[in-house]
Amino acid sequence: MCRRLPQYPATGRHPAASTGDGRGQSAYRAPWPGPLEASRNGSGPIPGWPLSPRPRPQQQHEEHDEAALRRPIGSAEVMRTQFEYLLRVGQLPHIDIQVLPFAVGAHAALGRPFTILDFPEPLDPTIVYSDSVGSGTFEEDSEEVAQYGATFSDVQGASLSTLASAQFIEGILPEESE
Repeated sequence: MCRRLPQYPATGRHPAASTGDGRGQSAYRAPWPGPLEASRNGSGPIPGWPLSPRPRPQQQHEEHDEAALRRPIGSAEVMRTQFEYLLRVGQLPHIDIQVLPFAVGAHAALGRPFTILDFPEPLDPTIVYSDSVGSGTFEEDSEEVAQYGATFSDVQGASLSTLASAQFIEGILPEESE
């Protein structure tokens, strides 16, 4: 599972993110056919590909500060495309996107973007990746990781629900058309 607290509109995945968390089967479909789909649609198995089910995608929870959504980066078309992307991926069953509105005021993660990475294997500990201007760091100390988890939970609890967040982002779209 990947829990993100970015300070910018995210349009991709963190390169260190894990795959799969053992939850229920997802309806997610990649834009290309996997080996099973290829054999089902008559084109036969793809040479060299194992005939196994596609792995479940990671569960991802993202919190976006309203300031990050309202700060123009690029043209109105670029911003609109990013918002449409957030709305589209937010409908996938393994991705939750929430908005932390200005009304919340100061919060524990203000100015501190970080990503919490949970792995499906019990021997792989949860780690935290935090960004800074010059570099990024990985935190593995369990007490530090627990503090980041508590901070993320506080921010998540103060954020709009996923449905209200989608409605909020839809409300920003007309502003970007102006």
